[in-house]
Amino acid sequence: MLRSTFTNVLSSLSPADTSKDSDSRVPSHESDKMDMTNKMWNCTNLRCMIKLMRNSPEASACYMEAFVAPLSWKTLTMADGDNMGEEDYDGFLRAAKPLLQNMPPTKMDLPSSIQRPRMAKMMNMLKEVFASLPDDKRLQIKNWVKEQVSQHYFNCTRKPTSSSGSTAAQTPSTPKGQKPPRPAGKPQLQHPVKPEKDKGEREEERGPEKDREGEEEVGEGKKRPMNDKKPSKVKPPKRRNKRGGEEEERSRSEEAGETGEGEMSREERQQNNLDAVAEGDKDKKDGDGQGKEREGNEEREKERDERGSGRQPPKRKPHKGREASGEWSDKDSEEKGRDRREKVSDEEVREQRESGEEKEKERKKGMDDRQGKDDNMVTRPCPPKLMWLKMEALKMMGPYLSRLDLEDVQSSPKKELCEFFQSPDFKPSFSGEAGIDAFLGKKFLQRVQECFLDKKNFIQHVDRLGTLACFYDDPPTISATLSKQLLPQLGGCNNPRITKLKRRLVKTLMSSSKDASSPELLRELGTGVTMLSPNQLSKFPVSDLKKALATLGPKVKWRLNQARRLAAKLLEGKKELSAEELMSLASAVRGVPTSVLKKVKAQKLGVLGKEGLKNIIRQMNKGQRKAFLQGLRGRMKASELVQKVPGPLLSSLSVDTLAKANLTSLDQVEGKEWNRAQAAFLVAKLMKKKNRPDEIRKLGSAIQGMACKMIEKVADNDTMEMAQAITETPRWLSKAQAGCAARKLFATLEKEKPNYFQTITSDKLNGIPTLLLIRLPPMKVKDLPDSVCPAFLDKMNEANMSSLPRRSPSRPALAQRALRCLANGTDISGLSDEEVSRLGPLVCELSPSQLRLLAPGTLNFTLKAMASCRQIPPRHRVPLIQLLKQTYGDPSDWSAETMQSLGPLLILDAATIRALRYKSWLKEVLSYLLEKLSYAPASDLLALRKKLFLLSIKSSGARRKREADGVQQDQVPTVEKIEDLGEANVYWTPAQLDKMTVETFATAVETLGDIRDYSSEQLAELQKKATEAWGPVPLMNESLVMQLGCVCQGFSAADLEKLPISLDTLEEIGRCGWNESQMVAVWKGFVKHNNMTAQDLGAVEIVALNQFICGLSSQEIKQLNMDAFKEAVGSMGEVQCPLSVTKQLKALAVSEFGKPSTWTEANVSTLGNIMAGLDATELVSLDPSVLPFLSQTSIPLIPANNFAALSVSQLEALGPDNAAAVTAVQRATLGKVKLAALDRAEAGSRTGDTGSTGEQGGQGSGAPSLSVEGIAAFMKPLLFLFLGFLLL
Repeated sequence: MLRSTFTNVLSSLSPADTSKDSDSRVPSHESDKMDMTNKMWNCTNLRCMIKLMRNSPEASACYMEAFVAPLSWKTLTMADGDNMGEEDYDGFLRAAKPLLQNMPPTKMDLPSSIQRPRMAKMMNMLKEVFASLPDDKRLQIKNWVKEQVSQHYFNCTRKPTSSSGSTAAQTPSTPKGQKPPRPAGKPQLQHPVKPEKDKGEREEERGPEKDREGEEEVGEGKKRPMNDKKPSKVKPPKRRNKRGGEEEERSRSEEAGETGEGEMSREERQQNNLDAVAEGDKDKKDGDGQGKEREGNEEREKERDERGSGRQPPKRKPHKGREASGEWSDKDSEEKGRDRREKVSDEEVREQRESGEEKEKERKKGMDDRQGKDDNMVTRPCPPKLMWLKMEALKMMGPYLSRLDLEDVQSSPKKELCEFFQSPDFKPSFSGEAGIDAFLGKKFLQRVQECFLDKKNFIQHVDRLGTLACFYDDPPTISATLSKQLLPQLGGCNNPRITKLKRRLVKTLMSSSKDASSPELLRELGTGVTMLSPNQLSKFPVSDLKKALATLGPKVKWRLNQARRLAAKLLEGKKELSAEELMSLASAVRGVPTSVLKKVKAQKLGVLGKEGLKNIIRQMNKGQRKAFLQGLRGRMKASELVQKVPGPLLSSLSVDTLAKANLTSLDQVEGKEWNRAQAAFLVAKLMKKKNRPDEIRKLGSAIQGMACKMIEKVADNDTMEMAQAITETPRWLSKAQAGCAARKLFATLEKEKPNYFQTITSDKLNGIPTLLLIRLPPMKVKDLPDSVCPAFLDKMNEANMSSLPRRSPSRPALAQRALRCLANGTDISGLSDEEVSRLGPLVCELSPSQLRLLAPGTLNFTLKAMASCRQIPPRHRVPLIQLLKQTYGDPSDWSAETMQSLGPLLILDAATIRALRYKSWLKEVLSYLLEKLSYAPASDLLALRKKLFLLSIKSSGARRKREADGVQQDQVPTVEKIEDLGEANVYWTPAQLDKMTVETFATAVETLGDIRDYSSEQLAELQKKATEAWGPVPLMNESLVMQLGCVCQGFSAADLEKLPISLDTLEEIGRCGWNESQMVAVWKGFVKHNNMTAQDLGAVEIVALNQFICGLSSQEIKQLNMDAFKEAVGSMGEVQCPLSVTKQLKALAVSEFGKPSTWTEANVSTLGNIMAGLDATELVSLDPSVLPFLSQTSIPLIPANNFAALSVSQLEALGPDNAAAVTAVQRATLGKVKLAALDRAEAGSRTGDTGSTGEQGGQGSGAPSLSVEGIAAFMKPLLFLFLGFLLL
């Protein structure tokens, strides 16, 4: 029955619609959308199907859910469900949920207007899918809720209005005075258009407004609380005021909640609710009479409309209910006879007529008010300080509160925020999956703390904080009770201040416990168990540890010493494990030796697909994964291994093993996680001449192996579908591949129709994937017609600009075109905040010269928006810092709030960071900034880290004693400071490290051992402390070596050969910055300690050696087992050896894979950094198509003279990322022609497809024009020519 219903639904839709993925490929024409939706909505089978799905087994309903979900969501967002009942609306919400939960659309539409009760239902569903939505969709929903609350509860809008002083609200192609066309994708509301009224009539019919606390007028002297449900459109009209009068209108400032006056007490609200109930009972009794009265009123309304249009209304017969309505005509009076006139005097007739007209007028006014709201006709702009975040809004938003703007926190009345904190809805709103910006979290916490008289009262409620607990780092006192309440909430926190607090909480809890090994203590510790020492961990029983590990999950991070102690305790001496036993180790799997992982038995192959096994494989290092694979490889065929092993393990499989699997179909590739080398091999083997879009869609992660030459060979009639297919997996698409696909698409479109982009329509523009559209050459961007501006701006809002090369000329061109759309040929100084926000990520491309043209308020908004940019063009950095200082003054004088909102821009200038003067709040704010900027390049954060270091060791006392050697007493390293500083410990001077006590060093050694970039002078001091603490190197054990970590670099070569290091420890310390002589010494010590030679190294050992493979001599490298090398080489591609060693490893590759001129994309990708060992002749012999598959890390390792031998075509083929990795020394060896080719590669363009475009700057009107820099470049030749004439 379900199948037949599904077939009927399919047949009710157009074939073009049903053949496409509903996720991202929706009908391109607005008329098609409306036709599809109308057919779907009128199809009773769809409702029936939703009901059947609800009562069907999950397996049988799964496919139909995938089909129905997009259609259900489209119905809810386009029509707002005005014509459906509550049961149908609830059904459509349930049916639409899988779309947002499992495959969120690239562009998500939300209802432009929604009834209040249904808004709550919609938000309940959106809260359930919060974790599945990308962050941009969460922000979109937050903004949507904010706008709907403003309209429904405060009768105002945050959208730009025609009275905002900007013309940008109109479509650029629409003449002023005309109504702009509705944007694509938004349905026309199916409601009658009301006639325009003059100002006086509008004022008369406006009716009572809402008061500032969100209570809605329902009649004179009565209010409906904000959380009462408003009757929907299909319910009877509002009850009329008993006295028929109107309340005096409240002022806008009071309505906006800018004062605290006018709030109703709880008793008053209860009384009003009782009055409303009483009045409702009366209305119910009079319902029959009112129904007849409405019928008469509708006829009279029609008659008045006909009179207004100049038509004579038809004569009507007397209506039975007319006396009740009080509407009498002279003719009716004559027909009633004298008996009636004797009973009713003229005065009584007049009173009845006036009473009826008053009731009719009030009824129409209520309908007009409701109609205006339902049609989203609110045009009054909201006041800046609107107190909109009331109790109902707080509950409705749930986890979306974590995406509020900082100033929104202040828009919640204190009383209601405090009530919300006490409600059961608060903690789920700040759950771990939501996450929250550090500044926003701190602000929310401060507002919540204001609900209590003092900090001690607040402590009693800390168990309600959720993720806000991550910002509660200053409790007045710490007790065992507080520790038990706080620790479970700190699991997802990773900032240094909370780490410090967790240590104190764990210490308090451990000291207060009578039994240091009880199961109850282990449960109370939660994630704080990671703060225990290996000895403390070993005291807990095995059964309790297993339960705790299963509860904690895979996200818990252990130090290697802890993981090894746990693994040893749980394994209980076993040398062989089953897959189930391995899974029981959970996050402690990091401590399992590779020798044990080689012997893991998977008796039941089904266990390999379990999620628990996937999670622990993600915890393994490369050596462990290779060992686990080797164990499985001995018990399975290669083909079985490829099909059965989990995704995280599959990427560790060598290309050689993959070749032995003999895959023959793309169906065997689909849905798996492949690395780049594997993908290149599979595409070359399985695609061959099959470049059809349906085949491309099956590639999934393997699409990263598709070379540009394959994209260029796609047939013209398949190009658009290829573009859609290739961009469905943007995660796996490189900048070079996207550039190739874009060039192919644009060339095909221009071939079909010359000047295609000059005459493009909105529908055609929407059909181009955004990932490719942002690569449109500058001149074509400039030529886009004004009519596509709405569609263009929508596309730019959803664009991922990080996928576009940093030096792409399309960046400024896109920003310039977007500004032209917004300004509509007028002065951009009139742009509002909302209009600038339509730029989306293009706001990051605005130049300082453009920013200076904005109005002061809009400039402030724009600069704050730019503070969230992950990338600012390098040429804009210096003038942007100058603009910041001119606008806000010296950053040293900024307030904490200004520093929070604009601080991310200051990292663009290290000198400004260094010059910041001390303030009591500066360290805290800069710490939050560092957490927020974790995505920034390490080089950009050096000044910020150094500033934080200086603030952390700064004395709070007025006087600081200085010793003879110049080290201040307060600047000596302590355990607390070392643990607080983390990576900033690298800034201790050798003199300061010398003053550190041995006890401090021994306690904090693991934190100090994590630092990779110590100088030789610092290492010398740290090495002395290690020797003082534990004696000479021969007395040290392997556990101590693991704790010392990178501090081991301070030992001499002779001492390094004596270190007791196993294979598993080598991989751990290999991340440190070892020099060549140290690597040789460690390698020699390893083979002596483990009684091995180079010939004994298998694939697992070669991978686990990590950086220390560089310590082998040329003779030892020749002795390596070739089968082991071939199996391991794909996992050692990131190793950076001295050039002499790299050349030796390259020689092995040549002997195995043949001459470099024959190497494929898979070979080049597999070898990684070994490619830097090719000489000039070998580099030139490489096919240009393989150049994009060079690893970025290998580019700087190529000697400059060898790099200069690359041809122009090879340099162009490098791709944007590889070209950006070229060093200044390498660039200096290139001639002009080759340098130009390299620049084109970095910009992601080719010869002839980049029109030059000046930056927007503009003079006079402020319309986009040639920039100051462009004018200067243009005028220089003329100035030289003029000087030449003067000198003649």
